Amino acid sequence: MLYTLDYGQIGKRIKQVRKMKSLSQNALAEKAEVTPNFIAKIEGNNTHMSIKTLINIANALEVSIDYLFLDDKNMLEQGKKTSNDLFIDTMLQDFSESDKELLIDMINIFKVYKNK
Repeated sequence: MLYTLDYGQIGKRIKQVRKMKSLSQNALAEKAEVTPNFIAKIEGNNTHMSIKTLINIANALEVSIDYLFLDDKNMLEQGKKTSNDLFIDTMLQDFSESDKELLIDMINIFKVYKNK
């Protein structure tokens, strides 16, 4: 089976993760060692990129390359984190342990009321 890269899909995933992590195009470009204009072109499906650049962007976003290649359905099928999982992980990074415990309590309360 021949597989071709869907640069449009990759650009959308990069933009989605960048926004989830509250990074500007400038900040991502700096971390990935490319120009902000190049990030804009990638996100707008107006250019292709080298594997090295793709690796740099994935590292800057702290995601795997396959995460940038695959949609959430494929990620679930492979048992990997979806965009929602990534968003939750990002949000929880700044929480203290007591904040996390409070959040768990709130989730448990939500689950009780949701199931009624």
